[in-house]
Amino acid sequence: MILNYKRLLGLFGIGAVIVLLGLQVPVSGKVVEETEGARIFRYNPEMVAMDLIETRLFFGLSRREGDSFVVITSEEWESFLKDTVSLYFESFTVYDAVGNFRGSREDTKILMLLHEGGADEGKIRAIATAYVKRFEQEGVLRIDR
Repeated sequence: MILNYKRLLGLFGIGAVIVLLGLQVPVSGKVVEETEGARIFRYNPEMVAMDLIETRLFFGLSRREGDSFVVITSEEWESFLKDTVSLYFESFTVYDAVGNFRGSREDTKILMLLHEGGADEGKIRAIATAYVKRFEQEGVLRIDR
């Protein structure tokens, strides 16, 4: 499913979009509703939400072994999330994608982070570097908004 963030923002507002996307970051600190442990936060433009940066990291799920490519397994990916990503960020979203790299189709995981920049920059670089080393990748694509 392709989501148009600007359209969603226009229709529902940022608070609803954050809930729709499954993000678990409080954007205003004001709990609007809490039911059975699920909290819904309301966006307040005078608070931190507009200062957040969205970073997406694209992780290819193939690695070269000799003359062929081997797929990084779900178990290996989950281990990477637990051992590396979760050390730096409590809340994040992961979704599956399919891309093309150098003319070949490749399954991909996209990690989306909402952060304040600054000290988080080193954490993001550490995650990308750890993935490159652990899975012998050429690189990790990063897009900031």
